[in-house]
Amino acid sequence: MKIKQITYIIGISALPFLGCKKELTTTPTTSVPESLIYGTADNIETVLNGTWSYMNDTYFTYANPGYSSILRTSDVMGDDIAIITNKYGYRDAYEYTLANNQTRLGAFWTILYRVINNTNNIISKIDASTGTAEKKRRLKVRLMH
Repeated sequence: MKIKQITYIIGISALPFLGCKKELTTTPTTSVPESLIYGTADNIETVLNGTWSYMNDTYFTYANPGYSSILRTSDVMGDDIAIITNKYGYRDAYEYTLANNQTRLGAFWTILYRVINNTNNIISKIDASTGTAEKKRRLKVRLMH
């Protein structure tokens, strides 16, 4: 290698260290403060709608389409439905032999606990949010049903 190339490589390698500040910001730039998320009734309604969508349409794998997968697995484990094993392309998933699989169970727990966490946050923060009393009441009623 030529001296010029070596100098260039060393210079490029040193750039990240030259521009660093003494203190790094560790807060992700994509995170939104809780005070903004739960600050208004409109924002809380967005959280509620997003939670409902997450619960019903979250795919961890092709075999875990949200809450409906939990219901189907429960039916199969209770022998409440008949399984036709030769009709679908994902035999193990449709036979529910993966019911004790960590991926499926982990997905179930993640869905349920994230929904519970979001709902608890809504319940505890709705009264302190800004917005009309009617909208807050309507959101509380939606949580109860």
